[in-house]
Amino acid sequence: MPLNSPIPLPRLLETLTLAGLKPDDHVLDLGCGEGDLLRAVCVSGVTGLGVDLDPAAIATAQDAQAGPALSWMVGDVAELEPSTVGGPSSLAICLGSTHAYGRGNDALPQALRALSRLVRPGGFLLVGEGFRRGDLPPAYRQLLGTPTGIERTLVEVVCTAEDAGLECHHAVTATPAEWEAFEWAFWRRKRAALRTSGDTDRLASLRTWRNGFLQWGREHMGFVAMLLQTPPAT
Repeated sequence: MPLNSPIPLPRLLETLTLAGLKPDDHVLDLGCGEGDLLRAVCVSGVTGLGVDLDPAAIATAQDAQAGPALSWMVGDVAELEPSTVGGPSSLAICLGSTHAYGRGNDALPQALRALSRLVRPGGFLLVGEGFRRGDLPPAYRQLLGTPTGIERTLVEVVCTAEDAGLECHHAVTATPAEWEAFEWAFWRRKRAALRTSGDTDRLASLRTWRNGFLQWGREHMGFVAMLLQTPPAT
């Protein structure tokens, strides 16, 4: 899977400059997909580990790896402990994958607690999360189902992180044009795969999702990447 974020790589990297990564720092990318972001982050002595449930994505990441600074693991990110990832890291990334830690309202706070355990005191998290822009139309809420995946507004997402004891240094949101590019790329990728398989039912479901985005999602769905810092050592 390509980068699971409508916010393009250059904007994410600009945000990560605020983390001040140094040589010998270590980065975790949880739900790393094909590893595009981790490869871009791990330069100048920074090392990284990417974890994803999808063996095909990890195989692609391994094939694209340039240099010994990176390693990859097929696994469930919710089951990771510091001892299984080489000790506390300087930065943990989780973009669009907090659902791995729970469902609905529980997903984000449970993800924040789990991610905080994987970084050193004073370390950073880059967490990408969907949010709703105001009240959702009933027809769109029905299409999304329960949980919707966008249970909180933008300010509620940021406040959830702060309520978990994290300091929010910066938050960057996807623009409408970035959302459209992301959704259309998703449509093309999934449509090509389903046409090859001949699964007409899933293709119809995919078309319903696309039409829902065009009718409601463009206006009511957002995505934010937050740079968060854990409390310093006492």
